[in-house]
Amino acid sequence: MLLLSGAALLSGVLFVVWELRTHFPVVNLRLFRQTVFRCLCGTAFIYNIGLFGAQFMIPIFLQQVMGFSPMQVGLLIAPALVMSGLSGVAIGRLCDFVPLPFIVLSGLSALTLVFYTLSSVTAMTTAGVLLGIIIFYRMCMHAVTTPVTALNAQLLAPEQVRMGQGLLGVVRNIGAGFGVTVASVLFERRRVPLQAQAYNLYNDTSPEHLSVLDEIKRGLYEGGMDATAVDQGALRLIRRQMDVEAIASGFQGSFILACAAFFVASLPMLWILRLRNRG
Repeated sequence: MLLLSGAALLSGVLFVVWELRTHFPVVNLRLFRQTVFRCLCGTAFIYNIGLFGAQFMIPIFLQQVMGFSPMQVGLLIAPALVMSGLSGVAIGRLCDFVPLPFIVLSGLSALTLVFYTLSSVTAMTTAGVLLGIIIFYRMCMHAVTTPVTALNAQLLAPEQVRMGQGLLGVVRNIGAGFGVTVASVLFERRRVPLQAQAYNLYNDTSPEHLSVLDEIKRGLYEGGMDATAVDQGALRLIRRQMDVEAIASGFQGSFILACAAFFVASLPMLWILRLRNRG
């Protein structure tokens, strides 16, 4: 594995060196010498870290924390996809009238707020609230993706646009893969210790535990569970709730990561705005 990683790294370095030295490069890496293009790629890269990390985690959150089935998750997300398509058309028209950096900054600010809000949701959050959050964040996506693409075409020389859009797409894809990896690893690293901490701190001799246990046992018995299985069933439900709360806390860390990514992604765009004002 180490040998393969070393070979890949060496090949990548040789490829970059060759492309920078040849007169007719396959991939024109000299575009990265332009400050504006580097800033655009920086915004796109960091934005996709947050976006795809969040898109990967949200369906899992809805299933593991909220208890929805895959079919229910699909039905919950479907209205957001419709609104996302409509908002894409509206944002495209808006790009003709509003300065593009302002649209990008507005979209990133809205996404930062959305995922800061999402980081506080629990298993008690209603489906209506979640639907509203998902619809809003899907609508905000186009307020970043579309104007960044348009700004790239606007700021590059005509003969550089085709290569510039291709490189921007590559940077976006790298950010997307990196975002999914980081979000999932962060979630798992937080979930395991949080579950262990919950088990260690839980006091099964406390009056609160005994009261809750009695209520659950009564409900299970009234629901028709066999009396010999009520005790184990009640304990399993309590443990399941502890697991759900630990998992929810793990997801909150991933959503905070997305929130931070959207905030940081706005910094290169602020620099572009500063350069344009000076020009």
